[in-house]
Formats: sequence, C-alpha cells, structure tokens
Amino acid sequence: EKCFAAGMDDFISKPVVAQTIALSLKRWLKDPKEDLQSDLSNSYEDPTYHFNIELLKEYVGDDASVLTKVLSLLRTELMNFSKEFKEHATNKDLSKIQELGHKMYDTSIVSGLPALANIAKKTGSILTYNDHDINSLLSLTRQEIKTIISLIVK
Repeated sequence: EKCFAAGMDDFISKPVVAQTIALSLKRWLKDPKEDLQSDLSNSYEDPTYHFNIELLKEYVGDDASVLTKVLSLLRTELMNFSKEFKEHATNKDLSKIQELGHKMYDTSIVSGLPALANIAKKTGSILTYNDHDINSLLSLTRQEIKTIISLIVK
C-alpha cells in the first residue's frame, strides 16, 4: 500500500515474458493524453494484439491436441473472468476486482492475450472504487473477451 501511495503502481509478475516488458514500456512511454480505449482501438486491426497463438505455444508447445485442450480451458476461464468481474462490480467489491485484475493479467500474459493483459493490469491497479471507471473497465474486458473467443474459435 505504501508503494501505491508513493506512485509505484506498476509491476511485472513472473514469469517475465518479453511481451510483458513491451506492454509496460508502451504504457509508460506513450503520450499521457492517450487512454486505454484509444490504445485498444489503434491495435484493433491486428489480431495478434488480441490473441497471439505463438506466445501461447511458447508455454504449451505445438502439439495440436494439447493446444485444443488448453484453448478450451482458456475459453472457460475467460467466460468466468467476465462473469466474476460483473459480480464484483455489482457488489462494489474493489479488493475482489483488484484480485481478479491480477489473475486476469497473469493468465493473459502466458496465454498470448496482450490486449486483455493491458486491461487487466489497469484493473488490478485501481486504488479507489469509481462506478464510471469500473464500468468502463468491465465493458472493455467483456468486449475484449468476446473478441478473443471469436479468434480462438477460428
């Protein structure tokens, strides 16, 4: 809490992945006037910004049957994230929202989901409950999860 209060509100969790470092650098080196929505919009045309199968393969390998099982589990986990986020937002439970943001971030990084990792990092770093901010992040999360699932199904 002291770190957050001092402005140290960013982190890179293990396992450290090149994509994680790139996202953090992009976040801190971009124009402060840009917001998360514009960041997502600018990258929307690039499917690998939403789902990068090659990053996932770095963790699970190239075996088709293993990938199929992992993608099925990932789809279920993403749907659970969406449901839990809505529930925590409805209950205005900031600590659960933060916790879920950290969990989504870790899952996103190892699963090759850079856009969701970006949203999740912001979600996990929220310091105060604000209906507008929470609902905006919830909307972005749900939209991104729909995009990811449509790419996984392909």
